[in-house]
Amino acid sequence: MISIYFLFEIYQVIFFHMVFKYALGGFFMYVLLRRYFHVSFKMSWVGGFIYALSGWSLFYLWFHFGDAMAFFPLFIIGIERLLKERKGGLLAVSTFLCGMANYFFFINFFRKLYIYFIIFSFFWNCKIFYITFW
Repeated sequence: MISIYFLFEIYQVIFFHMVFKYALGGFFMYVLLRRYFHVSFKMSWVGGFIYALSGWSLFYLWFHFGDAMAFFPLFIIGIERLLKERKGGLLAVSTFLCGMANYFFFINFFRKLYIYFIIFSFFWNCKIFYITFW
């Protein structure tokens, strides 16, 4: 849609679109590490930078993997927010965005993060599936 305005500079628009996706993924990883995993400022910045510029993402730069790189940390933030703060709005939005961007990555993310959700909620005794056995 944005490329309509830049008909002659289509490659520059594609380049900035890809850079924006990887920068967004790095920012979401920074937020995940800083706010939910309580990592220091410097190390969470380095973690977001490494995530955005990892070898996997740079190898698949021209393919459709940028959407997956951008929305995976947002998906984890949504699950962490649901488990710790009992707010599920961000999880619903990230699920919708990930499903609309790339369905095949969405299925893989959902399966793996569902296992993460179950393990986290049972082993760390969160209040969503709070079951007393006494």
